[in-house]
Amino acid sequence: MIDTLFPGFSHPPQTWTAGARTLDVDGRRVLFMHSPAQLTFKPGTGRYVVSSQIGIVPNAFTTAGCSGADGVEIRVSAGTGPALAYPYDPFADSALRPAHGFELGPVETGADGVLRLDVTPGPAGNGDCDWTYLRDVTIRAVERG
Repeated sequence: MIDTLFPGFSHPPQTWTAGARTLDVDGRRVLFMHSPAQLTFKPGTGRYVVSSQIGIVPNAFTTAGCSGADGVEIRVSAGTGPALAYPYDPFADSALRPAHGFELGPVETGADGVLRLDVTPGPAGNGDCDWTYLRDVTIRAVERG
């Protein structure tokens, strides 16, 4: 059931932004979320690395109103530590299309065991064409180093 709602996710989100839904991109099921968006997970207290595939829905690249799009930023945060960020702008770099992998971490959860994954507008704050999707989100525990 989890794979139907959250394709390839290792952990089911506890909460997600309204409007998040699955769709097919290039024959694969993905989770679509327009920025700003957030997923929260509760993997438990510990240190984690988050990896995923991120993409922008392909018709964004051919839509006239998207010519000034500046991509998105993925942020992973937990506990009181800083958010770790991955800027993703396939409008400026076509090599990042159709989807690109990222890995962020480690982050250490607080006593609540909650980890957050945020999708935010790119550096210019232009969210008009932030038709973002994720798939294969993996949350992996790591030892203290």
